[in-house]
Amino acid sequence: MRLSLLLLALATGCNAVSGDVDGDPVDIDDAFYIEDDNAFGDDGLIQVFLLGIPDACAVTAEFLDDFDDADSPSERADAWKDNFPEEFWEFQVWIRVDDVDDELAGQELDGIDWDDALESDDEVGILARRYHDHPDDESFSWWGAFTGDATDYYETYRSDDGDAKISGHSPGESIRGSFGTTMVDADGDDEGEITLRFSAQRCRDVEDELFD
Repeated sequence: MRLSLLLLALATGCNAVSGDVDGDPVDIDDAFYIEDDNAFGDDGLIQVFLLGIPDACAVTAEFLDDFDDADSPSERADAWKDNFPEEFWEFQVWIRVDDVDDELAGQELDGIDWDDALESDDEVGILARRYHDHPDDESFSWWGAFTGDATDYYETYRSDDGDAKISGHSPGESIRGSFGTTMVDADGDDEGEITLRFSAQRCRDVEDELFD
């Protein structure tokens, strides 16, 4: 019975990361996506967020609103603590497209090398972070950026090569797909192979906070 439920979940496009990254399993609770038709000049960007927290769209939008209202590094750190737990995973799937309004269902995308940028449409890459603590004041101060302490509350990983496929897409509304790739650390060292599956609704509240 449990196997049947698992197969049904995979077939219907759940949000999950199969495999370990740096020896750790990845827990994902929710996903959303945003889009920007002018992110690359003539090309657009679809950015899917998979997070290890529930209600990811609403929580992220609330954090961005609180962060925007903050007037000091301490208040910015408090904005993070008020909205996010100490430990969780965040995966960002970056998809460069010719036009965000074009239907993508059935398209296969090429994963970029870990140290490359998205240079043409139909390319995809992952930026992932494992947060292991709440940030402190130095995380959002110029001094923290200078000393390197600004990023000591998370580890960063990137995808290296791989293949992705969009299994469903309602432009402007939702997107489903999968991406099999290798994850590497900041030095390009192999940290494990994963298969990422996503089924995300567009989050206009986050877009309003980021782009307005």
